[in-house]
Formats: sequence, structure tokens, C-alpha cells
Amino acid sequence: MQKRRRLNSILHPAIRWEMFMQTLKYLLFGTHYIVLDTPLLFESGYHKFLGTVIVVWCDEETEFKRLMLRDGLSKDEAVSRVAAQFPIRRKMEMATVLIDNNGTREDLRAKVLRFHCLFRSSRERGGRAIFRTTFISSKRGAVLRA
Repeated sequence: MQKRRRLNSILHPAIRWEMFMQTLKYLLFGTHYIVLDTPLLFESGYHKFLGTVIVVWCDEETEFKRLMLRDGLSKDEAVSRVAAQFPIRRKMEMATVLIDNNGTREDLRAKVLRFHCLFRSSRERGGRAIFRTTFISSKRGAVLRA
């Protein structure tokens, strides 16, 4: 655990700076909104700097099954990985938007597209989108232009 903290203390400032620079670049080019696909978003405190925070969530058993399938983990390894993060309920409480991902990929795609349309139409009318939503439970960190 101490080695992980040390590694994070080295990596997080560099990652935070890179995220800031990429975000600034997109904002300067007039991007309407930016999606940050960020692991440990809440644990690192990055959520405090964002407007709308979306948590894409699923039940615990589904999460374990997907982790085991995707990463070739044992059940114990999947449980350990999830235990290293904030509980999903806590993330859901801190989110602005929640997206249920207990269905198929097609179900999730439809929900994300629906949210995208609502968000864009709200922004185009000049208002701030006010939703109760959730964001990001991904293992990759990226700045995506949307």
C-alpha cells in the first residue's frame, strides 16, 4: 500500500497537469464540453474541478464478472481491485448524473446518446444542464473531445 501511495504521489501531479493542458486546448478551440474518462476520479479529488460528473454504474456482481472477463482476474483479484476504490454508492452520491450500466452495451450506448442529446440541447439554449447523473468508472484515463 505504501508503494502505491508513493507511485501515486509521483504520477498524479504529472497526470493532473496533462489533463489540465488537454482540457484547456479543447476549450480554447471552442469545444462545447469535454469528457474525462478518469480512473480514481473521486479518490484523487479531480471531481471537485469539474462541472457535470457522470457515474456509469452497475451492481457489484456484474462489475466483478466484467472485470474477471476483461482482465482475466480471479474473483479474489476483482474484489481486491474494487475494494481499492471508493464504494460505488459514495461515488453515486457525489455525481451529478447517474447512468445505469446493468444491461447490454447497446442499452448503455442508447442511454449515453440520450444524455448527450439532453446535455447538448440544454447547452445550446444557453443554460446549464442540471441533471442527477453519474460519471466514469473506467480503467483508462483520457480526455475525449465531444
